[in-house]
Amino acid sequence: MAIGFLIAGLACAWACTWEISLGPGDGVRSFKFETDIPNPALKKDGDIVMTRDFLLMDEMRSQRYLDTFGPDKIGALRRVTLTVVDVHIVGVDLATTGPPNLVIAGHSLSGKPGASVELDDDQVDWLRSRLLDAEPVVTTLTVDLRAPLAALDARVPSLHITVEIQPTLVIDGTRTF
Repeated sequence: MAIGFLIAGLACAWACTWEISLGPGDGVRSFKFETDIPNPALKKDGDIVMTRDFLLMDEMRSQRYLDTFGPDKIGALRRVTLTVVDVHIVGVDLATTGPPNLVIAGHSLSGKPGASVELDDDQVDWLRSRLLDAEPVVTTLTVDLRAPLAALDARVPSLHITVEIQPTLVIDGTRTF
């Protein structure tokens, strides 16, 4: 009987994974993107579509994660979730329009706080290699908002866009021992 439990336990340990989530409490900081764009209201247009390269992590932060978590934990990275913390556009009444649509690394999600998206396996592999080499991480960000003209403040020449995203890194805990 005891051998049966031992075999079942070993089979579960072999087949099951033990995952560890690393987030803000573990030192994984959110990242902010800020930019100014010309105010489309000056051309009598309410549509805002902005696409830019987005520096998720510079070399210093990438190196800090490698130093803090170590190559074993970074090498065991299995999933990455990106969660919207805040989206703010100075010069736009987002209470009227609702949140913009965001596209981060090719994944579309609402700009509403709490909305999240999980990166694809290939993207996680790419991120893992960048972190192991302590290199900067850059992706593309699009902010898309189709707003009524009345929701934009035509008195300001530019709109200031701020997007804050919190990553959560999920590692395979069985590979970190």
